[in-house]
Amino acid sequence: MRRVVKSEWPALAARHRDKPTEQAFSELLDTVLRVVPAGPEQNVVYQRLVDIAREAGEHRDERLTKSLTQIPATLIHLVHTMAVALVALIFFYPFHNWVAGLVCFLIVAVILFLANLVMTDTDNPFQGVYNVSSRPFSDLKP
Repeated sequence: MRRVVKSEWPALAARHRDKPTEQAFSELLDTVLRVVPAGPEQNVVYQRLVDIAREAGEHRDERLTKSLTQIPATLIHLVHTMAVALVALIFFYPFHNWVAGLVCFLIVAVILFLANLVMTDTDNPFQGVYNVSSRPFSDLKP
């Protein structure tokens, strides 16, 4: 679990896969699946262990999918370019009153800044203000 928090979480935030964590998770699943219950009373415990491993795999697959389905960098660059163009157009628009021009410029700049902040923050579920926390993994005791 430490590997997920220390290595995989930052890698997924940077849109990379973490090979050592993948290998460790694969080894964990192999170990669980190789266990042979000694008797019928252990079969219940073994089945629960398999269910936990399956759920962990599903959650891991969901994290990997979320990390790979973020907004493409080219689209983010396009949005940034459009925002800069809008701010520049407002800045150079010939307002007859400089106060009205300044107010319009500031309003558009703040709205575009906040929209960009929300877009980029919600796009990456592994870092930022609105994200999925790795705390459940760090709270697990070895």
